[in-house]
This record gives sequence, C-alpha cells and structure tokens, in this order.
Amino acid sequence: MITRHRKLAIATVAALIPAMMLTGGSGASASPPVAVPEAPIPDEPGAVIAPSLAAASGRVQVVVRLARPSLAATVAEGATADGTLPSASSQDATIAAVNGDQNAVAAAAGNLGAAEIGRVDTALNALVLDIDAASIDALALVPGVVSVNPLRTYSNNANPTDSGSLEQAAAYLEADAVRAAGFDGTGVRVAVLDSGIDYTHADLGGPGTPEFYEQCYGDVNDPSIAGPKDVAVAAPCDAYFGPNAPKVKGGYDFVGDDWPNSPEVGDPNPLDYEGHGTHVADIIGGNGPNHQGLAPGVSLYGVKVCSAVATSCSGLALLQATDWVLDPNGDGDMSDAMDLINLSLGSDYGQDEDDLSFALDNVV
Repeated sequence: MITRHRKLAIATVAALIPAMMLTGGSGASASPPVAVPEAPIPDEPGAVIAPSLAAASGRVQVVVRLARPSLAATVAEGATADGTLPSASSQDATIAAVNGDQNAVAAAAGNLGAAEIGRVDTALNALVLDIDAASIDALALVPGVVSVNPLRTYSNNANPTDSGSLEQAAAYLEADAVRAAGFDGTGVRVAVLDSGIDYTHADLGGPGTPEFYEQCYGDVNDPSIAGPKDVAVAAPCDAYFGPNAPKVKGGYDFVGDDWPNSPEVGDPNPLDYEGHGTHVADIIGGNGPNHQGLAPGVSLYGVKVCSAVATSCSGLALLQATDWVLDPNGDGDMSDAMDLINLSLGSDYGQDEDDLSFALDNVV
C-alpha cells in the first residue's frame, strides 16, 4: 500500500506534550499500547525484499534487518519510566548477541562485495550496506536476514513556517491553562531530531548575537574552508550546550555540514545552520525574553540528522539517532533514555516496509 506524505513524527508535539511533557513526564495512558513486531518473519527461506529494489541496478544502499530482536524490542513496555529495565549486564549481553549476529551477516555480505556503512543494535537490529543490486537476492538468503529495504532519505520541509507557529500550538493544546496550573515540563528531557538546535539563541538560553553564533559554529567565515563547518563545543560556547547549560543540555551531530554533498560525518556539535530544528525546539521548550514555548521547563537535546545545506534528512543518521535517544552516553544501558523525541519530518510515498518506522516503534 502506498500512502502519500506518510508522517513519521510519531512523537510529535501535538500527540505527546499533552500526555507527557506538560504533565511532568508520567506518560500514563488509559489503554496499553499495541505491540508492534520488529520485523516481518518470512514463512520460507529468504528475506523479504522491498518491491522497489526489484528494478534496481548498480550500487545501492540498503537496510538489512536481522531476526534477533534489538535491545529495545526485548524490554517490557514502560521499563525506562518505571525502573524495571534489565540489569546493565543483561543489556550488555543482549547487545553482544545482536552484534555477534551482525558480524556474521556483515562477513557474508562482504563476500558478496558489500561494504558496511553503519549499524544499529539498540532500537533496531540492522546493518546498512552499500551493495551491488545484482547481489541482493543472495544477500536475502544469508542466515538471520529477514528483510532488505532501500535506505531512505526524508525531509523536514525546510521552510520553518511549515512547522506551524507557537501561537497555533499553544492554542490547540491550551498550553496557557496547563502552565497556569503549574505544569511546565520541568524534569522532562526532549530530544529534537532535526537540523540541530541553535543553543546561542536568546530564547534558548544563549546570548542571541550573530557574533557569538559564528564563534560557536566554528570557522563559518574562514574562506579557506569550503562550506560551513562546525567543531566540538568549547569555552565559552559550552556554557550554553551541555549538562550545565540553561536549556540545551546535550546532543550530537550525525550528519556533519556537507551532507548530502558528501557522506555523513558525525561530530559532537549539533549547532543548527539551517533553522528548522531551532524553530521546532523553540515551540517545544523556548524560555526567553520574547515568549515561552509550550513547556518552558523542559531540557532540550539537539540531535542533528538533517542537512545544513538542504531540506534532506539522512536515513542512516535517523537510524543511528534512534539508538542515541535510548542510550545517549553509549554505555549499553538504556536507563538514561530520553523522555520524549520529536521528529518534524517525513517523506512522500511512505512505505510499510520503512525501517525507521520499525525502529521508532521499538523506541516508543
């Protein structure tokens, strides 16, 4: 089934802030969520291959899901909220088993001429490969492989006004009344998966000057460097990004500053160059001299998965970011998982066999 403009923002402001953020993060629901299987399991040998790959030729990038459940898929609903996660050692053992399966499939794929370009093990058990389309049928027969789908690219629709306005959101959610009742999101951590966040912005705790922004972006005006470039957050910028910052408490850049003109290159500075992520973050939790966001008490985390120079959002970066939101410090223990995630993005002609959808189901 093909559906136009299928929206992947399953953790949207409109859907989750009333239930979780503005009520202090409990996330209680009147009815239990419906379990969603991580991957289709074929009835006969051979993985499910996306129909869109049937006519492919030359080198293609694909997401290869494996049969063993990812860490998130083995954990009970609500475990991060109610403190019933498996022990750290048990989580480590699950990740180790997933990685073992991935290593075996990666080796077999290598024998078929594939090159690994990424993998995820917490939200989804999957490898991302570059492979000749003529080898996909053989790849689908590798033991443990359950699906082979194209690596997708998404869009945040670039124009910040497409995300709606703070006034519209506040009116729809009756945010003024909720805040007046004493609920402002304090203690809730929100990861914004977008083009990053401008943590130097006045409404997000920063000085709010162009000069300070350029200093924190790093080398943005250096004529010897082609295109924008950011660097690790250092003093004095680290006063506005990190655990002790007033609003943007952390995050990561999974794409770098030249993608899609060059491959994704991650770095620890998700400072926004394009603007969309900052617009969304301000609606969610801005708390500045001009206005307040819907939940001005929340802590924000900028996870840069969308381009600095285009409207595109990387499918590889988004899959990697789903692992990050479950385990930000990367120690294999999901006890530090984010409370909420927001993805104001999607794609035309969304397909049921979308690996990001499976990953987000497991995250939720």
